Amino acid sequence: MSIKALILFSIAAVVLSCGKEEQGETIIPQEDFLGEIGELEEDTTEAEDLVFSGEITPVDALAMNLESEYDTLGLSEFHMLDRYESNTKKKLTFKSKKTVPYGETSRLNPTAEIYYYTFSDSLKTKNAFYNWLDCFGSDCNSVSLNEDIEAIKTPPLTTWVYDTTIVVIKYMCEHAENDWQPFEDSLVTYTGKNFNFNIKVECGGPLSWK
Repeated sequence: MSIKALILFSIAAVVLSCGKEEQGETIIPQEDFLGEIGELEEDTTEAEDLVFSGEITPVDALAMNLESEYDTLGLSEFHMLDRYESNTKKKLTFKSKKTVPYGETSRLNPTAEIYYYTFSDSLKTKNAFYNWLDCFGSDCNSVSLNEDIEAIKTPPLTTWVYDTTIVVIKYMCEHAENDWQPFEDSLVTYTGKNFNFNIKVECGGPLSWK
């Protein structure tokens, strides 16, 4: 082969090689890479959602622990403590799967409503609690700190006040036959026994501080 022919052959080989490389670059478009990045971002979002959903309150923990005994439902009913800024707010209805007597011939499933609030500091907790005491019960009675009351118009309830947490359980007078003490004891195992105030109100009174 002459030198001229060899040079022409080499040039042709280079051109063909470049053509193949250019063709190879267009096989995987940029959109495919963007699609892969998009899938990674979506996975990251899902992981963050799982972490957020894993942050449960003591009320959530109680619901999971008692799921064999109670059905739980979200609760939208207004409470006086809703008026004040809180960090966490959880309201649930617990409906017993067992029935208790009601009247002479009827039976019903007793229910309890839990209102759980956390506040940024003890000052905001006290502000919410003291304002609630100024308008307590169905007739908006003023309740003094650590002073028992013989009669007050309100459904049965139990309240625990901590440094930055307030927990309220409300019952119905019609469900008085149910023994709620084990239920309350279970809740306190999650919220703690180091509370500052504990109020217990029977149906229509008395209201007593523990």
